[in-house]
Amino acid sequence: MRKPRFVLLGTGLALALTLAASQDAIVLKRELKAGAKEAYTMSAKSSMVMDMGQAGMGTMPFDFSYQARMEINFDRIATDGKEANITITMKDLKFDMGQMGQMMGGQQPETPEEVTMKGTLDTRNRIRGVQMPNAPGPAMMFSQMTQNFPLFIEFPNDPVRVGDSWEVRIPANPMTGNKMTRLKATLIGEKSAGQGTAWAIKLTGTINVNADMGAMMRQMGGQGGGMPDMAMFMTGTMTVDGEALIEKETGRTIKFETTYKSDLTMDFPDMGMQMKQSGNTVMSVVLANN
Repeated sequence: MRKPRFVLLGTGLALALTLAASQDAIVLKRELKAGAKEAYTMSAKSSMVMDMGQAGMGTMPFDFSYQARMEINFDRIATDGKEANITITMKDLKFDMGQMGQMMGGQQPETPEEVTMKGTLDTRNRIRGVQMPNAPGPAMMFSQMTQNFPLFIEFPNDPVRVGDSWEVRIPANPMTGNKMTRLKATLIGEKSAGQGTAWAIKLTGTINVNADMGAMMRQMGGQGGGMPDMAMFMTGTMTVDGEALIEKETGRTIKFETTYKSDLTMDFPDMGMQMKQSGNTVMSVVLANN
């Protein structure tokens, strides 16, 4: 007579554990609302060293920084609610070429007052199809950045629990020789953010660089963006180590900071010369208060 009771108890315990596990599952989803507006501060700081030994110049510093305000307007939401047409506006663009700029007589890149781009943002936090036809050089660089480096972390298609990982895909682009890059995202738990808590997501992996820099620079400004019309190729790796804080209620990015550790080689076949480049670049996207 006791056996059915033990069976019932075991079944009840299994159901309770299953229910508890399901309650721990988290759905990461980006809220999309027509007419909504968001603003972020974007910045990057690079500390690199160029080894120009083949040119008889030894090593040289190559450090630069930039900052901009990024505003996102949600223009129209798809009928299924899974994607929004967005307008991205970059304002207050500032570039600083650091010691390299000083060596060039203090020259800095000319920047437009404002840059506008069109694209889409979906509920999985993916910005896609960024277009900016006939853009000037610096503006085109911002457009290419949205393709080469993730501004936001892609969310998984299915619910996840703390400790779960999923694949983040960077679409094929000129920086990678038009090959897709796969990175790894991991939900690491909760962290304090402002007056509450946010989901913390880790991003790791490697970007394999195989770029025709001559072609890319010509696209950004004609005739190599001010450089001689010569063949230039970049190969190597960029190791990715980043963390994003995600607002629980809306899926907005509160902060996303990523360090890219570079080990690159620039090849100038017309000159029979190579140049090594290594160092770190820290990029951040921070939600603005207004």
